[in-house]
Amino acid sequence: MQKIDFKKQESSLYAPSQSWQLVEVPPMKFATISGVGNPNLSEDYAAAVSTLYALSYAAKFASKKQLGLDDVVLPLEGLWSADDAQVFKVSDKDNYQWTMMIRQPNWLDLNTLEEASLTAARKNLTYHGKSLASSIFTRD
Repeated sequence: MQKIDFKKQESSLYAPSQSWQLVEVPPMKFATISGVGNPNLSEDYAAAVSTLYALSYAAKFASKKQLGLDDVVLPLEGLWSADDAQVFKVSDKDNYQWTMMIRQPNWLDLNTLEEASLTAARKNLTYHGKSLASSIFTRD
């Protein structure tokens, strides 16, 4: 079974360039969790990252078993914001707003991702005291 590696297939999206380039990003599916706080100290941040990886590996193995498609789990990505830009100027990490995400293969439908979240949840992984199924959502 061939392993599909989107970082290699779509290297223009994942590999840095030596110069500025305009890159068109196609629609993609992500598992995401959002929160607030210092990523170096926040238990919520650590739980979010662990949860995303648990879901992503459960989805990978479900894809391999059910569809015969084996993919490489993609790297963690993040979006950072704050209500006031001054937060970034003074490095007030306690007030960082973050959305951490891991891209999921487009061939996985919502049912497969929900099953994967339940599989990971059976391993007693929770986020904010909720099961993974109620904590993670995907978007195109």
